[in-house]
Amino acid sequence: MKTKTTIQSIAATVLLGAAFSLSAVEVSYTGNDPAAKYACDDLKRILAPVKGKIVLERDGTMRSQEWRLKTRADGTLVISGRDGMALSYGVYSLLEDYAGVRWFAADTEVVPDLSKWRLPKLDVTGRPAILDREMFVSTDYMDSYWRFRNKETFRVAFAAGVSVGRPFGCHTFAHYAKSAIKDDSLCAINSKGKIDRGNLCMTKKEVRRLVAEQMLRYIAADREKKAPAGREYIYPSVYELSQNDGDGSHCHCKDCREFAEREGSWAGPNIDFVNAVADIVGKVHPEITIRTFAYSYTELPPKTVRARDNVQVRFCRSFVFAPLVKNSYNGNVLEKWNRFAAQKSVWGYWRQYSGGFYPMVKSRRDIADEMRFCRDCGVTGYFAEAESPLSRCFGQMQHWLFLKTAENPDRDIAKLSREFLRGYYGAAAEPMERLLTALEDGQQKVFARLDMDYISRMDSGNMAMYAVRAGFPDRAFFEEADRCLNEAERLAAAAGDARSLRHVREERAVIDRSVFDNWPRLEKEGYRADLKAKAIRYGEAKRMQIASYFKAGSGRLIDEERKKRLAELESEVGYLSAYPLATPEKFAGAADILTLNWNNCGMSSLGVKDEEALGGYAKSIPVGKNTKTVIFGYYQSVFKKMGDEVSFKLGESSGSGYKLYRIAKDMEMISPHYIYLNGWTRRIWLPAVGLPTEKRDVWINAKVTAEGELRFDRVFLVKNKDR
Repeated sequence: MKTKTTIQSIAATVLLGAAFSLSAVEVSYTGNDPAAKYACDDLKRILAPVKGKIVLERDGTMRSQEWRLKTRADGTLVISGRDGMALSYGVYSLLEDYAGVRWFAADTEVVPDLSKWRLPKLDVTGRPAILDREMFVSTDYMDSYWRFRNKETFRVAFAAGVSVGRPFGCHTFAHYAKSAIKDDSLCAINSKGKIDRGNLCMTKKEVRRLVAEQMLRYIAADREKKAPAGREYIYPSVYELSQNDGDGSHCHCKDCREFAEREGSWAGPNIDFVNAVADIVGKVHPEITIRTFAYSYTELPPKTVRARDNVQVRFCRSFVFAPLVKNSYNGNVLEKWNRFAAQKSVWGYWRQYSGGFYPMVKSRRDIADEMRFCRDCGVTGYFAEAESPLSRCFGQMQHWLFLKTAENPDRDIAKLSREFLRGYYGAAAEPMERLLTALEDGQQKVFARLDMDYISRMDSGNMAMYAVRAGFPDRAFFEEADRCLNEAERLAAAAGDARSLRHVREERAVIDRSVFDNWPRLEKEGYRADLKAKAIRYGEAKRMQIASYFKAGSGRLIDEERKKRLAELESEVGYLSAYPLATPEKFAGAADILTLNWNNCGMSSLGVKDEEALGGYAKSIPVGKNTKTVIFGYYQSVFKKMGDEVSFKLGESSGSGYKLYRIAKDMEMISPHYIYLNGWTRRIWLPAVGLPTEKRDVWINAKVTAEGELRFDRVFLVKNKDR
């Protein structure tokens, strides 16, 4: 009897002990799909000691990503799926769920002893709970074959995933405004009543027609190259039509404004606009999904407008310290969207924009709870934004746990966690578990003190930039981290496990780096450390990591990234080796002071050597050609507040060394905020510091060279005693 289930609760008919005495494993696949071929090679290699016969067969009646494992009467195990992607999912489900194989990282494949294992008798059908599973890591990349084996749908080998069509994957209004709209009268009206050439009016019928026609042209261009039979999955299945980034960037014309007022949300005109485009596109391509945002000003659902069935609404309220779970503010809003959208996806922030201040993780409990809640709400896509996981705690583990729970939210997160820790850290698993628990517990104590009413009032655009920093990580955490990591290194070394030892040291590099970011506060708390030794150890671990993740000869992008990271690392290690750095006497009477080092500011940690700078390195902003007057200052963009500007003519103050300049007084400490130089195009973003309810003075230790180049080594956020 056939037992059909979903992967969420596999109740397959597995007759333990039932095996078939055939010749050594024989894998048969007659198709040409490269994804299925690669999976077959893994089957042959891993199951080489196993007797039996496995056949891969396409079945066009099955759904996308659905697989079946069924044993015939003669003992042949048949893996079925509609295409090579689904067939590969069947292969890796067999290897993971029944043979116990794991791919924890690109360098960590775990295969148990299969010499006595036999192909089980099976009749099971499965499909991932969340169909679009994306972990965005920016230029940390992560191996595409590792992603493939773990069934990710983003940046995956053989394009065996879910791809987004032209022009790109988010915030596309500006692009359509420029590519489809030629008449300024069809553009948006900004909040000042002026024509916004970079935005769309959501209510004009002509705009809807022109945008739909442009989208159809993109679809045609994406399909110019005919996909081989069975590889139709390489065609983009999602096209993005979503608002520009930033709060208040919508059209303020009379019709759009009145529509939003009637619906109680700007999601009203937005969904109505996207519906109209989807109606036109759907007549030609009913298989295409048009995706838009519930984000920032469109976050709340409308009163009456419901998204078409070929429209997907991507909800953006999931944060490290405010997960998307039942009975939370975020969860309640998503449940309201259930009445207005059949297709929903989630954009989750798995990191906070807090520079190196905070080695934060998404807790294991929150990962499990969030994936189950999303599944229960009918969410079919999840985009986890987690840039720079190689610079944050347990980044590889976070990625793997996400993929496992997005595929099957009912998996036991504690069991998954133990499996990863044993496989990735080897003999050092137990102290690494203690370190992770200490981090999660410390975060939870901070989160318990947060003003959730304040957080709930912030829209998702501003929430993305909010960071938590309330006395953690503190001395107690770093001392516990040192104990755990010392023991972990000792155990991995004693076991002769070079790979696990490297993994431990890579994790230690994140902790060591965070010590510098939290200095001198940690020193005041009584934490003692050999900072020069930490700087050297940090550099050694990061060089090993760069060599492992960015192997020479892996392609132009990887080679360029490796060279860039090595150059940045050398300047960073040179700077950190000069620690501890003195705090200016000017701030001796301050109630509190936070120091933003140059290597935490901006998108790059590449510094220029400068003997006059503290630590011998500084961040540089070129002033541009033909500049006679230099102006620099501080701008806080959420409240649109300028700080104090510094202005002088070149030659007046240039070349006289570094000086402290106050560039803001009594400024709210909420991101995004930045230092600008002679306008908005040359600027350095400052990291979020998680002090949104505080006001501080902002000082910069800077100089301007004779050529007009602005250099700074540190920024000080000063809280005075009278505030």
